[in-house]
Formats: sequence, structure tokens, C-alpha cells
Amino acid sequence: MDNFYMNLKNLDNPNYLEEHISEFNTLNDGEIKLLFDDKTISPDFKTIFANICVERIRNLPFNIFMTILFYVESINEYRDRIEKLSYQELVSLIYEVDLDRDCIIEITKMEVFRKYLKYEKENFVGTKLQSFEILKQLYLSDNINELNTIGVNIINLLQNSFDYSDDMEDVIEFYLTKVIEKNDDINLDSNINNIGISLMNYYLKNHKELNSKLVEFYVLFHLKELNLQDLCKQVIVTDYDSSIFGNYTPSTKILKIFNNHIKKRFEPFFKLNRIQDENSINDFINLIKLTWISHELYHVSKYKEVEEYEKFSTNYENIKNNISLYYWYRNGLLHMFLGENQYMKNHDSFIEENRADIFAAFDSNIQINKYFKNSFSETKLQNLCMNNACNILRFYTRENADGEKTIMSPIQKFNMFYYSYITDEDKMPNLETDYTPDNIMNNLLLGNSVPEIIIEEYSKIANGTIRITDIYEYTLKTIEKMRVTNLEQSKTQNKL
Repeated sequence: MDNFYMNLKNLDNPNYLEEHISEFNTLNDGEIKLLFDDKTISPDFKTIFANICVERIRNLPFNIFMTILFYVESINEYRDRIEKLSYQELVSLIYEVDLDRDCIIEITKMEVFRKYLKYEKENFVGTKLQSFEILKQLYLSDNINELNTIGVNIINLLQNSFDYSDDMEDVIEFYLTKVIEKNDDINLDSNINNIGISLMNYYLKNHKELNSKLVEFYVLFHLKELNLQDLCKQVIVTDYDSSIFGNYTPSTKILKIFNNHIKKRFEPFFKLNRIQDENSINDFINLIKLTWISHELYHVSKYKEVEEYEKFSTNYENIKNNISLYYWYRNGLLHMFLGENQYMKNHDSFIEENRADIFAAFDSNIQINKYFKNSFSETKLQNLCMNNACNILRFYTRENADGEKTIMSPIQKFNMFYYSYITDEDKMPNLETDYTPDNIMNNLLLGNSVPEIIIEEYSKIANGTIRITDIYEYTLKTIEKMRVTNLEQSKTQNKL
């Protein structure tokens, strides 16, 4: 062993291996394991041994045999040995050996796999082989119809499982990778979108943080819902650390999402409040993540509004009649004047960030109640509405030197902030606002003035006097009450 082993470590003559291959067969089991575990021996030599010394390797103990299979070019050489494996040995081979695509397909054709696959289904002992079977199907799939069928199989398997299973993580990630690759061919009404939403709910109900693939699927799906897909030629969701959650670059039409940002950002908050329950932490992260995705998509939507406006007018004077775009331009002008660092330091003072947060409060609320309501407790949904109400209240109030808060719209506050840096003679657009019920929601989304009663209702939600799970619906109901009240007052006045 010593001479043979040392020669392998220092081998620079390939012919030596062919001349001494028989010496491998004289090694005992421990020596063979030592040889394959040694990282200084060329993988090419290990591959030669694995594919030539078949008889010797076939008789090795399972733990050594399994290690060597990584170097096998054709797994059929060891079919007889694999067919004799126990259920647990087969599972270990599949999940602990880095098999290539062809090996995966070959294993699923073997009788031992079919036998234990049936055993797994009938005895509810797990989903490992069923998951592996789906992986094989995904390797072979190449069109939308096949992806839909496989997706249905995944959902059925998840529904038949009693608890969250790590076995399914690779399956779900690989499935979503294939779906994302076909994104341009998937219509908004495709059942594949329902499957993707179901996979998100699988994670949410089991209190698992939405991973990058689930987030990427959801962003692409919601872009289509908002008819913004043409504004985003590429969505990149990464796990790299970043000081921001998202960034949209209009020149390249690329939207980046940094999926780990929220967890990193709120770690001090969890520690300070001694929140250690992983389920609660993940629920919090997921709700914030869904909200902040809507925030980023607001910024994308604004560029669509700009593009559509500029198709018909390039005269800056005309834009003063458009409160939405007028303040978007001024927001950008102040951004350029202050630079990126100061922009981030004064993030909440910029009107477009206020608007994005208000839009996100409503949009994410609609999405959560439409798709994910049953995946969160009522208390957590109420807390989210309370948090969103606090944000809106913060945007619509200003604290004076005595600590007293007065109502002031985000636009009015931005004007003060803007003129503290830039003095120009630009005539401000008329902010006299129509408080009719039809215009109140639009004013909220613009950051324009709204009736005091709206702010009072948000104050009740923010301090917990009112507990709701749908802030968007509650806002609409409050506006409708105003409509009814105005109508009744009008009738009373007419009678007089």
C-alpha cells in the first residue's frame, strides 16, 4: 500500500496507473476509503479506479461504496449492487452523493427505486423518493404544459404531507427556476401562477422565510398583474448583503431585490425586544418583504407614468398641471442635488418615498388578503395594518417645537424640505384639493391633503383602538361613510 499510495500522490507518469491498476484490487476496505478521501490524489485517478475496478468496488461496505459513486461515469456498472440496497441506503445514496443528471434518470428507472417509491406512498414514511422522482421529471421537462403537470404533482404531494419537509426545498427551487426561465411564455391567467402562489403559501404557513426563488417568482407575477412587465426586462433577486432592499435602474430596466436585507436590518430589533421564536421572526420578515416588494414596484410604475406622459408632451411647463409627475421631477432634482448618501439619510423626507410607502400599504394589503390571508394569524395581519397606519400617520403629521402634532400633507412637508436646499422661482401647482369621496383615495396615493376624518381613523388604527386586517378596505368604507353623510346633509339642506 505505501509505495502504491505514495506514487499516486506524486504521480506524473500516467502510464504508471495502467501498469499497476491491479494493485488497487489488493487494497483492503479501509485503504480504499483512505485513497478516495485523500484530496491530494487526482480526481481523474479516482475516476479511473471507479470505472475499471468494478468488481472490487461492488463488494465494498455501503458507506465506502456510496462515496465512490461520485466518480462513476455510468451508474449501470453498479446496477446489481444498487438493486440490493435497503430503502434508507437508497435514500442516502440519492441525497448524499452529488449525482449528475444522467445518473438521476437511470436510478429512477431501476426496480429498487420503483419498489421503494410505492412503499413510500403506501406507508407514508416520507417524501424523499417522491421528491426525487419529481426532480427527474423537471430535468426532462421543456414546455409550459409539462411544467403545469409537474406543478400540480408537487402541490398534491405537499397537500398529502403532514408537516414541512426539507426534502421539498430542492424540488420547489428547481421547479421555480424552470418556471422563471419560461416567464415570458407564461400568461397572467396560467395555472402555473396559482401553483407558484400555492408554493409561497406552503412556506408561509410553515413559518419559513420566502427564499430568493419564491420572491423572484412573486415579483415577476405581480409585475404582470400591474401591467409593468415591459418596464422590467430583468429581475435579479440575490442573497448578497446590501444596505438597501431593492433598486430599479430605468436605463437598463433591471430591478434588483436583496433578499437578506430585511433579516439583517431587523436583527437588532429582534435582539432588543428579545424575540427569539423563529416562527414569529419569519412571519414578520415575510409580511415586511411582501410590503416592501410593493414599495419597489411603485417606483417601477412611476417610470411607466413618465413614459406615457412624455409620449404626448415634453414641455416642462405643462407638467405643473400634473401633481403626480411635477413632484416626481422635483423629487429627482433634489435627489441629484443632495447625492445618494444624503438621499438615503433623508429617505422619509422625499415625497416619492412617502408615496411608495402609502402605495405599498394598500397594494400589499390587497395582495395578502387575496392570496395569503390564511397563512398568517389574524393578530399578525392586525399588527401589519397598525404598522401601516402608523407610517401613513407619520407622513401626514408634523411635530412642532412643543411636541404637538399638527396635520400636514406629505407634499406640504416635502415643499418645506425642498426649499431648505433649493430656491427657485418655479410657481407651485395649485394644491387646492377636491375632498369629494371619489378623489380622497387618489389624494392619499399622491401624498396630497385629505379630510381630517381620514387621519383620525388612521390614528385609531395606529393606537390599537380599532383592530382591522384590511386597511385598504377600511379606508374605502370610511370614504363611503363620508359619501353617505354628505348625501344626507345635502338632502337635509334641500328640504330647508
